[in-house]
Amino acid sequence: MMTFPAVQGIVKSALAAVIAEEYDLFMLGAGERAVVHQLAVYLRGLIGSEYDVDAEYDRQGINREQKLLPPPTKGIPDVVVHQRGQGGPEANLLVVEAKRQWHGAHGTDDDVRKIRAALRRFGYQFGVVLELGTTLERLSPRWSWWTWDVASVISGAAARGPVSVHPTLTGQATAVFSPSELAELEGTGRKHWASKGRPQVADWQ
Repeated sequence: MMTFPAVQGIVKSALAAVIAEEYDLFMLGAGERAVVHQLAVYLRGLIGSEYDVDAEYDRQGINREQKLLPPPTKGIPDVVVHQRGQGGPEANLLVVEAKRQWHGAHGTDDDVRKIRAALRRFGYQFGVVLELGTTLERLSPRWSWWTWDVASVISGAAARGPVSVHPTLTGQATAVFSPSELAELEGTGRKHWASKGRPQVADWQ
């Protein structure tokens, strides 16, 4: 199984690639779904062949059952890293919720509920609420992570059904990148945008 630091590193690398290679999405003020799609693409390239990466995946198991989170949670997660058709923590690695801006200490209330519900209902090992931080001035990505002692979940009956323990917030919301890392990524992104030979955007839209 992947460790928590390894999963964090993969998500960070995927987001770094989006900023460096797809920076025009941010410069042009593209919507959340466009950015999340590219995040899923880069996650797929980094995660390896053991897992599938899907955006807004709405099925569970092999019988085409709809993947529903328990009420009052609505909707389905933005991105999941899992093994299609399988269940439990060994198959469900990561669930991602992303927003351009947060309205809360660790993410919007709906996103936090969705992450916690996904971990409990389907046994995902890790969950992250990601704030892209696309303000008029600059990017400022932050994240909050949820997880638990996966070994104890796998060893019990919960591995074959809804997880009964409570997901744990790993810490306060923190910046994904240091100021120097972010400045370097943005510089690379602007150069990549210029290399396309397209009209320059003077300011954020």
